[in-house]
Amino acid sequence: MPYPNEHAARQKDPSGYDRFARSHPKGWPAGVDAIYGIKNGKSEIQAVRFDKSKWTVDAAKKWLKENGFKTSGFEPAAKKVTKNFWRGVL
Repeated sequence: MPYPNEHAARQKDPSGYDRFARSHPKGWPAGVDAIYGIKNGKSEIQAVRFDKSKWTVDAAKKWLKENGFKTSGFEPAAKKVTKNFWRGVL
């Protein structure tokens, strides 16, 4: 399901993790965050998220390629928020 405010670039299947954390890695540009999947005390980047107010789809895909990320799925931000969007998230 697309997020309303950000583009999402999945790196790994989220079902392989126990929990998640989000951060803005040092040196990454504004509006780009990493979602870390955590299992057995070890973490790795599970997804990369781009603020849609700062990043176009094309610019996000270009940044991923230039930085060696190979995505298993890219979802542009939702064009509009549906009435029941948050029901599936909470």
